[in-house]
Amino acid sequence: MTVVAHNTTTANNWTDLTCEAHGVPDTYYSIKWEHTWPGHESVLDTYTGDLILRLNGLTYANSGIYTCTVSNGVHTSRNTGAGVGSTYLAVKGY
Repeated sequence: MTVVAHNTTTANNWTDLTCEAHGVPDTYYSIKWEHTWPGHESVLDTYTGDLILRLNGLTYANSGIYTCTVSNGVHTSRNTGAGVGSTYLAVKGY
């Protein structure tokens, strides 16, 4: 699982984070995003829905670690049925 983010500035009003899941079958449901701050375990925001998370109205507060968790419903001894990936997003002032 790969999560792609492009560091940005507050001048760009939005950015997309992409969760690239690779599994068989490649149909995913139960998609959840969590936003945390490095070094802290508390979750700042939780989002559900799509493999692409669009953040609008960017501020420095949007900076942090974004973790995507997806499930394709397949449970085996080698596959728990869920994939997890994380990335760091930096939003800087302009």
